[in-house]
Amino acid sequence: MGRKCYVTDPIAEIIEENNIDLILTCGPEVMMRRVLELANEKNIDLQASLERKMKCGVGLCGSCCVGKENDIAVCKEGPIFSKGQLTQFPQFGSYKK
Repeated sequence: MGRKCYVTDPIAEIIEENNIDLILTCGPEVMMRRVLELANEKNIDLQASLERKMKCGVGLCGSCCVGKENDIAVCKEGPIFSKGQLTQFPQFGSYKK
């Protein structure tokens, strides 16, 4: 019944075996960080849906902000971000509640 592995292991295999030009991902940021690394290695476009704790939902409180200056509100400017945007978020993949 299946195999014991990280969910990103089969993703890497699918990328190798198929002509993939876009990856859409959501889930835990630690996992999406690995998917981003795979997309960068293979030069594949990627879009990720981020989930952050959102208090106000309109970008005023700053609880969901990301980016170099924590100036991008996920609730207002997301939740979907491109590969280029994600690589500019130093906290992407290390977020903890």
